[in-house]
Amino acid sequence: MTRTTDSPHHLRKSWLAGTLALPAWYVGSVLAFLLASAGKQSVLLLPAVMLVWDFLVERRRSWLMLADKIPFGLITLFFGWMTWHAQPSTHQGLHPFVLAATQLTNLWLLTGLGRYVLYRPAPNPAAWSQAAQLAIIVAALLAWALPVLLQKARQPVRVALCYWVLIQMVPPMLLGFIVPITDRYLFLPSVGVCLLLADLAAGLGERLKTLGLPAGTGGGLGNCVRPLAPSLSPSEGESARSTSFGRLGSLESLGTWWVSWAALAAVAAVWGGKSWNYLNEWRDPRSVWYGAHLKTPNSPVQQFLGEVYQNAGDSVNNFIKSGAPLQLTNELPFAQAVFGDAAAVARLRAEWAGTVSSKTNSIAYRDQFWDFAWQRFEDSAARRGTLSAPNLFMCRGRLLVSEAKFAQAIPEFQQALAFAQNSSFSITRSEGATHALFAIGVAYWNMGNYQQAQQWLLQAQAVQRKSGQKRLPALDQEVERIKTLAAHQK
Repeated sequence: MTRTTDSPHHLRKSWLAGTLALPAWYVGSVLAFLLASAGKQSVLLLPAVMLVWDFLVERRRSWLMLADKIPFGLITLFFGWMTWHAQPSTHQGLHPFVLAATQLTNLWLLTGLGRYVLYRPAPNPAAWSQAAQLAIIVAALLAWALPVLLQKARQPVRVALCYWVLIQMVPPMLLGFIVPITDRYLFLPSVGVCLLLADLAAGLGERLKTLGLPAGTGGGLGNCVRPLAPSLSPSEGESARSTSFGRLGSLESLGTWWVSWAALAAVAAVWGGKSWNYLNEWRDPRSVWYGAHLKTPNSPVQQFLGEVYQNAGDSVNNFIKSGAPLQLTNELPFAQAVFGDAAAVARLRAEWAGTVSSKTNSIAYRDQFWDFAWQRFEDSAARRGTLSAPNLFMCRGRLLVSEAKFAQAIPEFQQALAFAQNSSFSITRSEGATHALFAIGVAYWNMGNYQQAQQWLLQAQAVQRKSGQKRLPALDQEVERIKTLAAHQK
């Protein structure tokens, strides 16, 4: 009999020979991770999951466990550094309570029982007592410690999958986003949850098999599906049970089988129903923001719904003033969803299709949408908190300009300018400042104050030239026009 050796020299030779003999899978893995990291940085901590898997499941405890992760680690460091420096500062500190509450909320959402919405307000420490904050922080830390109990129960794969879920939730939290909890951040953690559920279902099949489930009554679950971690089988240390229970044992195991399938069907029904409702929110003619604003007081959600109403009103306003055609396939379902009045929609159809020359209903429709938009903008501003929101105030100003309320629009544009100038992101500073300065100048222009308009447009021109970008292509021509008007006004 040939004796095997586990000497370091032998391990290095075996690892090198394996790498040279099978380069495709390893190179392919590194390349796939490189492309994934370039596309979405939420995958950057997959190497940490690999280490956990090697340590707990494969039981690789040598330096080789780290050596084959070096390329992955270098990719993580590179794209992590790029993301960290490319991300504009949100001026949000990493508060322990916010991190803990975000983690617990994410875990609840991963159960499939939460309320799903695009944006949620960040956890607010001021709304919680010190004792409650401490309890939430402790609970979040315990979530990292609980999988260790599974390790003691000889369930290493399930421990690794639990840490998959926890580790993949970390990147968005570390970046200190203003909105730290959104559904799209949970894609990779949800993959870990699905794998964990699959392993639990396969393990249940193994248990039913050992309980003596009769052939032909569903035993295929245990025969065809093997768990990733067969902790419920005799190989994990459980005592093997005899399959000759007789009639009573068969009935008991059959009852257990039906209970498990009933539970699975109930979970599938709940998840399916919630998914269906959520998909219907995306299909709503009023946009996904309509359903979202009913679920969350988040300021950006209110703003985005307001923009939808504003754009709808602007489209009708263009039709009223210039006769610009409307896309009836989009506008009519939108009007029906908002008003729910088939007769009113029929009158709008007649005007928009040119059947009648009157535009009375279109004017009322436009004004109502602008009112809806202003209500949403007001709610957004009231719930803004410390959020820098230059686009919100630009939208407010544009709406007031559309209603010929030029004097009221100027303070809105000035607020947008202040936010833009204080932004830590250079593109936001230059683009936002250029548009805000130009908007202030146009407001003064419409008021007939050409001297003030000239000053603001000249500032917009200076900012645009300094940025080297043509954010307003016709700005130079507009400056020359206002110069002429200001000269005549003197």
